Amino acid sequence: MRIIKNLSMLLAVLGGLFTLGMMIYTGQGWKQGADWWIGFAALGLGNLVPYAGLIGCALLARRRARQAVAVLIGTMLLVGLSIILLVHGFIVDPKEQNLLLFIIMPAGQLVWVGILLIVTLVLGISRGAGRPSSDAKAQ
Repeated sequence: MRIIKNLSMLLAVLGGLFTLGMMIYTGQGWKQGADWWIGFAALGLGNLVPYAGLIGCALLARRRARQAVAVLIGTMLLVGLSIILLVHGFIVDPKEQNLLLFIIMPAGQLVWVGILLIVTLVLGISRGAGRPSSDAKAQ
C-alpha cells in the first residue's frame, strides 16, 4: 500500500512540474524579464494547488488499500488528462486563447480533487463504526 501512495504522490509532483514547464514554454520565460516571472509565480502557485490536493489525498489514504488504489486511479486520470490538454493546447494546436487553460484548468482540477477527497474519506470509513459490537450487546 505504501508503494501505491508513493506512486500517487510522485505522479502529482511530476504533473505539477509538467504544468510549470508548459507555462514557462508557452510564455518563453527564458526570454522574459523580472515582471514576467512575478506573474508566473502567482499563476504558477495557483496551478500547483490541485496537485497539492492530490498529495493530500494520498496522505489521507493510510487506512485501507482501496483508498490508496482510488487515489492512484484518480491521480492518474487527473494528471493524464491535464497533460493531454496542455500538449494539445500548446503544442498540437497552439492558439492565443489556449492561455486560458492555465486559468480554467485548475478550477476543474480542484473539482476533481474535491470528489477524490470525498471518495477517499468514504472508503476510509470502517464498516460498522456506528453499530454497537456484539460484545457490547452481550453485556
